[in-house]
Amino acid sequence: MRKKFIRKICFIFAVLLSINVFAKETPDLFLNGELKDVQIILKGSNILIPLRFCSEELLATVDWDKKTREISITKGNDKVLFTVGSLEYKHNEKVKELLVAPELINGITYVPFRPLVEALNGVVLYNNANKFINIYDTSSEAYKVYKALNSKDLIEQRFAILESPRKSFEGSYGGNRSDTYIFPLGKSSDYFFRYYIDDTIYGMDYFKIHDGVAVEEWSRTQDDSKQIPLKQSVLLNYLGEGSNIKERGVFPNPKETNFVGFRNITFEASKENIESMYTIGNTVSIINKNGFSTPDLNTPNKLVFSPFGSLFYLAEFDENIFRVEE
Repeated sequence: MRKKFIRKICFIFAVLLSINVFAKETPDLFLNGELKDVQIILKGSNILIPLRFCSEELLATVDWDKKTREISITKGNDKVLFTVGSLEYKHNEKVKELLVAPELINGITYVPFRPLVEALNGVVLYNNANKFINIYDTSSEAYKVYKALNSKDLIEQRFAILESPRKSFEGSYGGNRSDTYIFPLGKSSDYFFRYYIDDTIYGMDYFKIHDGVAVEEWSRTQDDSKQIPLKQSVLLNYLGEGSNIKERGVFPNPKETNFVGFRNITFEASKENIESMYTIGNTVSIINKNGFSTPDLNTPNKLVFSPFGSLFYLAEFDENIFRVEE
């Protein structure tokens, strides 16, 4: 009887393994600031990425020898040679060893991510807690954004946060034209809140920077918004009370009590077009790298240009809502 019971348990366990109930979560892959929709292979504690795709994203050339099953990758003066099924690989003729051998799956060669990226002088960050790999080619614009996350220039640092790749609860980020990004007033931070209105839905979420990626750690949506003091946080007061509340994660309850908000007006336009649209009556003016200083804004409603790309942010400062005297 006991043997039959043990056999049943073993059978159930084997079935569960076969349907990946106990499988580890596959990490997301960010490459030069973009979330890539590629297959990643898990081999125990090792993570394998598609060799050709990632090498070419890092501006390297790839050659495949079908007879020897060797793959050579060249970037500038660096040359890397992998062999399918072999733990040994060469980096500039120096023999090194992998923890797990490259595999050929459905015509695609997969290799451990760190040896490949580092051999091509890329930057690789692995965040196990939030399940993602973040890779940069050091000549890319995305790497400039990553480096600016530690900038002492408040303007540059905030734009770097806003233009970092994002990992949300839903797996991808969808912006809204009426997004407002909220930062602590007059100081750098590694987080921001996003307040938005989408038709009749009011929402707010919280993102924190981890290894170059803005990870969503809290969100709340509701069907309406009534400005009722909630006595919890100035930010929740801004969101207001509502019905049909849906919340994910735990509200971070930041220690700061003074905040500034910047409204996102993302669209493709030239500086000239924006000047003609937004300088009516001199109530809104074009400024470049002037408006995030301390104090953040002396005059409300200024248009600020990102030093990293084509995004534009209309800075909106409402002292009555955001500022609380300590």
